[in-house]
Amino acid sequence: MILDQLISALVIIVGIAISFAYFPQAYRIWKTKSSTDVSILSYAILAAGTTTYLLYLYGFYRNDIVLIVGFLFGVIGSWLVLALTLYFRRRNSSEED
Repeated sequence: MILDQLISALVIIVGIAISFAYFPQAYRIWKTKSSTDVSILSYAILAAGTTTYLLYLYGFYRNDIVLIVGFLFGVIGSWLVLALTLYFRRRNSSEED
């Protein structure tokens, strides 16, 4: 019983930590106003994957609030990086014209 609780706590902590991993990339894009080295395909796949996990596999389908909260940060972070990447690529390419 205690081992199950410890494992659950560890999963929560690691899940949230992994979800926050997107935010330093988003911050760097915002700070430098450049996304030239960011892979759009990678973040599109990550954004679609985290959203899928949130909506079906882990979150709402199973009604697991812990996983919903953890993956919600991942969804926000991955979509934020993707949106900022696309925004600054479009902005920077229009400035070059």
